[in-house]
Amino acid sequence: MPSQALFPKAKPGRLAIMKPPHAEADQFDPELYCLLHDGTEGDIAFYKHLCKHQAQVLELGCGAGRVSIPLVRQGSFVVGLEQDRGMLRLAAQKRAQLRQSLREKLALIQGDMRRFALNALFDRIVIPFNSLYCLGGEEPVRECLSCCFAHLKPGGQLAFDCYPMYRGEPPFEALQGWLTTLKSGRQTYDVYENSVQDPERQQFAVTYTYKDGQNRAFAYTLHHYYLFVDRFRPLLQSAGFTRIQERLGFKGRQRDGQRVWIAEAPQKTSQSPKEDPT
Repeated sequence: MPSQALFPKAKPGRLAIMKPPHAEADQFDPELYCLLHDGTEGDIAFYKHLCKHQAQVLELGCGAGRVSIPLVRQGSFVVGLEQDRGMLRLAAQKRAQLRQSLREKLALIQGDMRRFALNALFDRIVIPFNSLYCLGGEEPVRECLSCCFAHLKPGGQLAFDCYPMYRGEPPFEALQGWLTTLKSGRQTYDVYENSVQDPERQQFAVTYTYKDGQNRAFAYTLHHYYLFVDRFRPLLQSAGFTRIQERLGFKGRQRDGQRVWIAEAPQKTSQSPKEDPT
């Protein structure tokens, strides 16, 4: 774990710990989750480029270390914050496989990304792969962005990606049926998806069922509380961010199913966060 002396001090506070709200049912298996959900093409390369030559990086919703570990490998000290104990166990196992000089650059913390207080300021904060949609709605996202602003060095940057949702679009049709076949060691799983949208609550509920060769089934449900794309800029501005960039996809030119935001903390942090203009 990086020494606290490596980081300038942030506002003191207690790290909030909570049970994970993003998955329900006792059958949530972090290994099966990671087997199916491996990010969006190009996201690791994007976050590596953003964090290149940056000393201290915070990843919120770090999961099993899919993004954090590549950032450590290219030279940054990384703090990964994750609320699910099972995912943190996987991240810790991967950390243990690194050589000592890299292990010392990765700190793993269980905590709530809506309300956290770390004794550190960071050059970059990243929130990959729709993690903001796991928080429960606009107000928790607002809390998270404010915490991010408080933990950035002057001139530091926050970056995150989410799939775009637009006002006035017709609801998505419910999806139900076979999705894919996955292999884990000697075990093979057929994966089925049941996806339902609630437009009134701006919510997707997606149930994944894994069936193995003995026809045993394991299922869990993920809930995404999405925001419309026109809400992110006002929320970032109300948190105090400036120079906000919005990109189509990770290469900035193509639509790959994700919208990417990069927001910068002002060089002088004396100004207070602005009120949401809407």
